[in-house]
Amino acid sequence: MKGAEQEWKSGLSPEFQYIVYGHTHEHKYSCFEGEVDGKVKMYINTGTYLPLIQGARQEGFSSAHQMTIALFYRPDEDMRDKLGDTPTVDIWYGIKRKTYKV
Repeated sequence: MKGAEQEWKSGLSPEFQYIVYGHTHEHKYSCFEGEVDGKVKMYINTGTYLPLIQGARQEGFSSAHQMTIALFYRPDEDMRDKLGDTPTVDIWYGIKRKTYKV
C-alpha cells in the first residue's frame, strides 16, 4: 500500500482514481481520499489465485482457491442512481471450492 501512496503523491493526474496491484498474496483495498461527488483515490490489491488451506474444526484440512475480481466501469457504463460522472468499481472476494482430477 505504501507504493500506491507514493504514486498518488508523485503527481499522478487527478483523473486517475484507482491504483491496482496484484500478486502480493493478500487481497485488500483502501480509500486514500473520497469526495462528495463520488471521486476517490483508491488502492485495490487483488492478491493472487492461491490455494487456501484451513484446518478443519475436528480433524484434517480443507482447501479452496481464493479469488478477487475487480470490475471497472466507465462513467457511461454505470449510470443508474449514481452521483457524479466518475468511473466506478465492483470488488468481489470469494473462494472456489473444487477438487480436480489428477
